[in-house]
Amino acid sequence: MRLLIPLLIVLLGIGLGGGAGFLLAPPPPEPAECDCAAADAEGHDAEPAPGDIAPTELSPEHEYVDMQNQFVVPVIENDQMTGLLLLSLSLEVDPGAREAVLSKQPKLRDEFLRVLFAYASLGGFGGSYVEFSDLNVIRNDLGAAARAVLGPVVHQVLIVDMIRQDN
Repeated sequence: MRLLIPLLIVLLGIGLGGGAGFLLAPPPPEPAECDCAAADAEGHDAEPAPGDIAPTELSPEHEYVDMQNQFVVPVIENDQMTGLLLLSLSLEVDPGAREAVLSKQPKLRDEFLRVLFAYASLGGFGGSYVEFSDLNVIRNDLGAAARAVLGPVVHQVLIVDMIRQDN
């Protein structure tokens, strides 16, 4: 009971913060209008200078999709919960796969939580949890879970933010 109230406060704070961020986000920018008649008058015979190539002409290799909410995972040491870990994740996917990721986000969250809780139950977040090899294990396991849900469009799971709060 003693740990229930702080856990509820953390979850409430995360929910309110996410809701406020969603409601206060600026509207997407409107696309720029092109005066095509003026462009035709200039002619298309001249070679563009190397610096004149617009960055939108290059196709991106990957697209990044943020998971909408943070993941709250218990830190377990010696069969005792000693704190909480907050994780923010992003997915590196093929261009155009954003809608597929967003539509499957509940299933992704379920799979990610399964992996994270399994890792936590083994004491994986206790002690010095930020070693390079440990983070690679977590990334690889999360990547396998994401590919099980979405298929080969997922290239990598990125740990964007990791915060540990000890009791």
